Amino acid sequence: MFFDLKDATVNVNNITEVKISGNNTLDITFGDGKARVYRANGDAHITMRQMTNDYIVQVIPCHAPVFNVYEESNENGKRIYFHERVNFFALCIDGTVRSLSNSDGFYDFVDGAKNFVGFFDEDMLGGFPTQAS
Repeated sequence: MFFDLKDATVNVNNITEVKISGNNTLDITFGDGKARVYRANGDAHITMRQMTNDYIVQVIPCHAPVFNVYEESNENGKRIYFHERVNFFALCIDGTVRSLSNSDGFYDFVDGAKNFVGFFDEDMLGGFPTQAS
């Protein structure tokens, strides 16, 4: 994965550490041990999106039985849950791993949904009562 940083194309595999400092600056340490500072305001190719966990570095297929779990209330106000199989995870630039959901062929992060509880192994789904329970 590469991204443009000022006047250079950077391979993210060569970056060992990124710190966000005051005044919208990035302190980037590369594998060769050299540290460089880039200002987000002055360097046209740096955007805040590249500094957030919305910036995907790699998409990883999920072959294990892992499920996204969501919470809702039934007609009696009782909490119930539903789940969907996780097919892909996103490894983000800040190191977080986030679950993706497929809707009509488009993938999106699920942790932004208000009713998202988390992603869990199939063996843990028994702790989340469904309508049928």
